[in-house]
Amino acid sequence: MSKLNDKAIVIIGGGPAGYMSALELRKRFSGQKITLIEKNKLGGACLHVGCIPSKQLHSIKNLADFPKLIKKNKMMLEKAIASELKAADIEVIIAEAQISTDGVVVNGKKLDYCKLIIATGTKPRTLDEFPDALTSDSFFSEENLAKGFADKYLFIGGGYIGLELASMLAHHGKQVRVIEMMDELMPFLDKDIHAKFMQGLMAQKIKVETGVKDLSSIQLEEGEEVFVSIGREVNGLDCDVVDVHVIGDASRQIALAHYAYAQAKQLAASFAGENYEIDQDKVPFVVFTHPEMASVGLTEQAACELHGDKVETRMINWASNGKARVSGHERGMTKWIILDDHVIGCHIIGHSATDLISIVVPIINMNPSIDEMKQWIYPHPTLGEIFSF
Repeated sequence: MSKLNDKAIVIIGGGPAGYMSALELRKRFSGQKITLIEKNKLGGACLHVGCIPSKQLHSIKNLADFPKLIKKNKMMLEKAIASELKAADIEVIIAEAQISTDGVVVNGKKLDYCKLIIATGTKPRTLDEFPDALTSDSFFSEENLAKGFADKYLFIGGGYIGLELASMLAHHGKQVRVIEMMDELMPFLDKDIHAKFMQGLMAQKIKVETGVKDLSSIQLEEGEEVFVSIGREVNGLDCDVVDVHVIGDASRQIALAHYAYAQAKQLAASFAGENYEIDQDKVPFVVFTHPEMASVGLTEQAACELHGDKVETRMINWASNGKARVSGHERGMTKWIILDDHVIGCHIIGHSATDLISIVVPIINMNPSIDEMKQWIYPHPTLGEIFSF
């Protein structure tokens, strides 16, 4: 298809949802003018203060190497995104956009468009009681990294972002406390994975206090750096205009970069009159704590609510896996959720769980029977054998 209109498709936001929308649209509309507007840097929070720097922290051996290494890798990845957009003939404008009833204005100039895509992402929520506290954005800023890492951290909020960083810092020998308002951390986890995860926090000597409703009761220890991790809120733009499509974290759906990619593909397909369905129950998630966790499909709790006692579970402890044993990762566990001889959920905790879950994604989506899966041969000795029935 050549194009929708002589006017441009305008995308505001250069994070995963925004730049992927531009690239997916180009695949379908070869002659269409596409303009991507980003007020800071291409890659969004994911690249600069989220997914990528936190995974660098997860994998690095020496904290002293972190600032230099992450600066280099962010620069290389940002260049890669810019190169892809340039190769696809996407116009990129680094500036802040304003939206009014007249349309989109950038650098004092009005942009005409046929479709407007809002992919402005989110920002960390803050607490008035702790105005100087770190957030995930400020923690990864060059200014903060230049100061060096503290010896003690207090995390207020026990969601996956805070717990990832808390676990990483504890892994590097920092003293870490976590305070959570709810009665348990990350209640969305499958119950058996949750239990093993809590054991892991104890093994890392992370102190956890749940059910803390009164923030004024929090007593700081000497030298303790406060990190507020109570979720994120939308970077909203008032959009009293027509043909607006909101995707990515700004859409208030699943706040994951890979879900934003899928939304971008879905939106581009819809513009071209194609069908691209997203089943939210089959979106995987990964948590880069020590040990790692990953999941796709239904938890045992959710499955039993839907299907009652027809649900079966199968637990695989990694102690008998040769690769896990010889590499020192035998404490891992895989849990299968099964209904009528088909897998409807899989949950993993252990070394490389965040990579291993990708093996299960096609299983959940293609829905083979257990008998069919029994015929699949996995190489030995590998962690992949944990998926062998």
